Amino acid sequence: MVVSTQNRERLKALWFDLKASVQVSETPASFARHCTIRRHNGIDVREVESFDPDVIVFEFDYPSREDMEQAAAFKLRHANVPMIAVTVQHSEALAVWFFRKKFLDFLVQPVTSSEVTHCLNEVARITQLRRVQERRRPSQQQSALPPEVSLSQGASNPLLPAISLIESAYFDQLTVTQAADVCSLQPFRFGRLFKEEFGLDFREYVVRYRIREACRLLRNPNAQVAEVAYAVGFSEPSYFTKTFKRLVGAKPSAVVGRQDLEFAVTG
Repeated sequence: MVVSTQNRERLKALWFDLKASVQVSETPASFARHCTIRRHNGIDVREVESFDPDVIVFEFDYPSREDMEQAAAFKLRHANVPMIAVTVQHSEALAVWFFRKKFLDFLVQPVTSSEVTHCLNEVARITQLRRVQERRRPSQQQSALPPEVSLSQGASNPLLPAISLIESAYFDQLTVTQAADVCSLQPFRFGRLFKEEFGLDFREYVVRYRIREACRLLRNPNAQVAEVAYAVGFSEPSYFTKTFKRLVGAKPSAVVGRQDLEFAVTG
């Protein structure tokens, strides 16, 4: 779903200024044209409650480790709010780090209009989905299960800890032993149960989950294939390309910017 910048409501953007060396800052005009922006020097959790933003922007010049850790912790506390990092420093390692922390995008100044348009289209799409889900939400609800797990399985499914592990650390070198340990199962029994449940062995499931996340990142028309490969856990971009083509049917470079790009882990 692509939302036209001309037809959508103005988005509410909470802008945290974390620059160290630049005291005076101007919001990029392309953000200001489409968003109602509330700026704040530093991070303040109270702003989220009082402003109820559709998106949160963290602006850095050259991010310090402390600032990055604070931003990551903030994302964990407010996981349902899309967040964007804007920085002067162009670094592949920084981009990979922010994508792994589930930031929606990583933008380098000067930010182009097309980059901002892509971000805001994605924010608008997420905002619409959140509103639909809130309208459909029953007054008394149980915690939602991951989409890969059938609702009929219930919270007692012994494999749920493994699914949570994959979702939080799919970009790491996860092993069957690690997954079995969090499920309190022996590796052999875990592997057999996992294959019966999902029709895939654990390693292939992780690979397919990485490809699903890669598809999400590749919707950005400015995405770099190598950065996406590293962000989702592949150490070799060439192997990522080979795997992506095997599962999706096209090279990642051929689908950059496609807004309908999706991949089902167990489909």
